[in-house]
Amino acid sequence: MPRYHYEVIDPDGMLHRGDVEEETQESLADSLQQKGLIIISITRYGEVEAVASGLKDWFDRTNKRMLKGSSVKLSLILQFTNQLSSMVGAGLHLLRVLTSLSEDTKNKTFQYVLQEVKRDIEGGEAFSEALAKHPKIFSEIYVNLVRAAEATGEMDTILTQLAKYLDKTLGLRRKVKSALTYPAAVLVIAMIAIMILIVKIVPTFERTFTKLGAELPLPTQILIAISNVLRNYFIIAAAGLAGVLFILWRFFRTERGSYVWDAMMIKMPLFGPLIFKTVLARFLSTLALLMQSGVSLLEAFQLAGKACGNKVIQKAAYTCMDDIREGRPIFEAMEKVKIFPDIVLRMVSSGEEAGTLPDMLSKVTVYFEEQVEASVESLSSLIEPILILFLGTIIGAIIVSVFLPIFRLGEAVKKGMR
Repeated sequence: MPRYHYEVIDPDGMLHRGDVEEETQESLADSLQQKGLIIISITRYGEVEAVASGLKDWFDRTNKRMLKGSSVKLSLILQFTNQLSSMVGAGLHLLRVLTSLSEDTKNKTFQYVLQEVKRDIEGGEAFSEALAKHPKIFSEIYVNLVRAAEATGEMDTILTQLAKYLDKTLGLRRKVKSALTYPAAVLVIAMIAIMILIVKIVPTFERTFTKLGAELPLPTQILIAISNVLRNYFIIAAAGLAGVLFILWRFFRTERGSYVWDAMMIKMPLFGPLIFKTVLARFLSTLALLMQSGVSLLEAFQLAGKACGNKVIQKAAYTCMDDIREGRPIFEAMEKVKIFPDIVLRMVSSGEEAGTLPDMLSKVTVYFEEQVEASVESLSSLIEPILILFLGTIIGAIIVSVFLPIFRLGEAVKKGMR
């Protein structure tokens, strides 16, 4: 059966394209006209073109499956939102903007997504609906804010607010990452050095002490036992460690496990307060932005809870939703969960009474963002001496354990001479 490519316009003025198999060009035209579509063109494929078209469709489907699970960095989403806000604010048509931005981006995944969004809009879908088809790229918050912008007609204003929100989120991520990267890197390198010391150096001393018949103190015996286990049973030990890590990984991927992990993260020594302030600032800033954009209060709590990236805060937000739904004031609902600091509760209470809750949330967000910056600076000054003390203690214990028998070496030498 012949294959045809058609271009039509629907009653709303939207352009549609497609490929279909039909007996004749006239029957296809009749079918399209019966649907109320205005025909622009109908082109019949020859055999070569039909094969090429089929191959193109196959490649498109394969490419779509490959890109379906891909994600895009937040920095690229921020850049896109800034450009989108500026170009829409300048009066350019959305389709033209998406065409331009998809051609400019060098990220193949994002380029493909923007082309898909553009095609969906051409097919008659709203911008927010087209974005919602790519949840790994555009979050629920992003989609809901675009939906609110479509409802209010303030697309450029809300996109500008969204860009500021993404910029703050990215900034917080970078600050926390910079605070955690240095100690993590130092610990990994130190652990490698300690492993080399235990596996390569300790056995040399063990052979020397054995030849001399030295009586080994308990710390040295323990160190040698650890060295022997690592050298002789490394594969078994590595497999056991990998098994434990895999079980923990599977557990922490469950709903209960992820809650336990997030609770541990905000309560851990040294880094816990920084992580808690970061997720709290993200929750409050998201909540403020959603409320300022006209999203309903309950939906704002739900989306902000998901966006904060911590199951403990998310559970608290959902509990607040239930209480607010039952008629409890926002301040009382947030006070009941006993996780929000007093300054947040006071600002929420004042904002709720004065009818300026989004503004109050924005102000307390700024406070916690400043707290995060201060915590990062204080951690940077504390981390180096703490790491030196920690690693010095471990390496010092190893060195003492190795050289402790030397103090008995004289006696061992005398025994050997006899």
